Amino acid sequence: MFKILVVDDERYSRKLLIEIIEEFIDDIFIFEAYDAKEAIEFIENNTIDLLITDYKLSGSNGIDICKKIKTDSNYEHIKTILLTGIMYEDIKADAWCLDSYIAKPYDEDNLINVINTLRDVRG
Repeated sequence: MFKILVVDDERYSRKLLIEIIEEFIDDIFIFEAYDAKEAIEFIENNTIDLLITDYKLSGSNGIDICKKIKTDSNYEHIKTILLTGIMYEDIKADAWCLDSYIAKPYDEDNLINVINTLRDVRG
């Protein structure tokens, strides 16, 4: 099973994203978190293959989670997708910790293709 953690502090956005993924991708478990703190605690206590996070989170941002993952040898295998309305130019200095960047509003087909690609290349 491919395990995905979806992080977004907007409940509706999080639930919609989960619904889209479940509709188009089989053999997955999807977990969810509200903010960076909850996401990091979940990652420290569970195994996941992919993190999909919004940029703007309550009290932090998705880049902070991705940096934590990619700088810790216990978690660096986790693939990361950042969903955001922020221009790539504004975050490119931190893009080293991302496996993919998807601009909002996102195209469902593109999102599913990116997830499937990262699933195929998982460590």
